[in-house]
Amino acid sequence: FETADNEIDVLNTQLAILNRAFEMLKHGNIWDNLYHLNGAPTSEPFVAEDKGELIGFCWTKIHGAHTHSHSDQDDDHGHDALGEIYVLAVNPDYKGQGVGRDLTITGLNYLKYQGLNNVMLYVGVENKPAFNLYKSLGFNEFGSDVMYRVGK
Repeated sequence: FETADNEIDVLNTQLAILNRAFEMLKHGNIWDNLYHLNGAPTSEPFVAEDKGELIGFCWTKIHGAHTHSHSDQDDDHGHDALGEIYVLAVNPDYKGQGVGRDLTITGLNYLKYQGLNNVMLYVGVENKPAFNLYKSLGFNEFGSDVMYRVGK
């Protein structure tokens, strides 16, 4: 796997924004997801810039329309294609300026253009700004996942 230096710089910038955007939430596994996404069936990230500086990004993903499993222990299964707002991160210095909303709408429009009418996402209930944003865009709570951790 070869990656150009400028692609590494972009990934490092995105990682820095993720670190700042999710600092208060302590989502340790999201960093792994950023790099895993590079090889996943997805869009290129949609980005927001201010004076040439990357201030936010949104990655989308398309699930289904093929047989797959979610882990080595799961049986293969198939389902209709479903879009996902996979990662949305905005530099906290730009909080409340509509950057996250604009990026999310761009991602939704991209998924709609791909012929997808159903979109999902995951958000932690403790992330009130994101939770409120998604509700304002018409997302409804469909289910919940519970995470457990031992130790710190």
